[in-house]
Amino acid sequence: MEMNQFVERLGLQPVSLEDAREAGLMDRTDTKYLLPERLLPELLEGVRDRYMLQVVAGKGAGRYHTVYYDTPGLDMYLMHHNGKLNREKIRVRTYVDSAISFLEVKRKTNKGRTMKERMPVVPGALEQLAAWEGATEFMDARAGYAPENLLPQIRNQFWRATLVRKDKMERITIDWGLNFAHCQTGRSAEVPGLVVVELKRDGRDADSLMASLLSGYHIRPQGMSKYCLGTVLTNSEAKNNRYKTKLRHIHKLTNYAS
Repeated sequence: MEMNQFVERLGLQPVSLEDAREAGLMDRTDTKYLLPERLLPELLEGVRDRYMLQVVAGKGAGRYHTVYYDTPGLDMYLMHHNGKLNREKIRVRTYVDSAISFLEVKRKTNKGRTMKERMPVVPGALEQLAAWEGATEFMDARAGYAPENLLPQIRNQFWRATLVRKDKMERITIDWGLNFAHCQTGRSAEVPGLVVVELKRDGRDADSLMASLLSGYHIRPQGMSKYCLGTVLTNSEAKNNRYKTKLRHIHKLTNYAS
């Protein structure tokens, strides 16, 4: 059974997008895990009683499309690669099934918190950020980069299911079916068998059943941003020495899952 079909048939209590927004946590701490797809059904069974499944347009698993922007010299990628704090990502994310798009500025602070601000844009519009009405003013107030200095770098598509804890103090995103295309090099890549689970909480010490279950499988937090993963896989000129160990880990996970 396809993973999106499994999610739909699991029978978690549904929660609407409007109600789930109470757990939006636009200022939060994120904890990311990488795991093989084979473990996901058992994990979802284990959290059935504690979490609800966000449902949009009648679906619990939705398709996402993202375009990441960066400078010609990949300044934002290199900040992340080099472990710098107070870094940011700039992207346009489209929720494919509902045809809604947002220009987003996502910042990681030196306190380990993630803050995200966004504005709606027209799906499928021009890829130059400055072409969107209001984008320049939005970024001038929130980003460290001017839109005219940025190029589209990575296109990313994946499936996502979002769980919301019943007290709405935690959200969990579960992503699979990742594939990438580089807007400048023309190369593409996919990572079948890999699942990215991300816990979004007000603090890392907040209680999480999912974190406990993952620990029971000896899966420790080990994140890798989709933008960085897509860059490493599709741009051979990009610096990648700090990601080689993670790439070997991902290769091991996906081979084991296949």
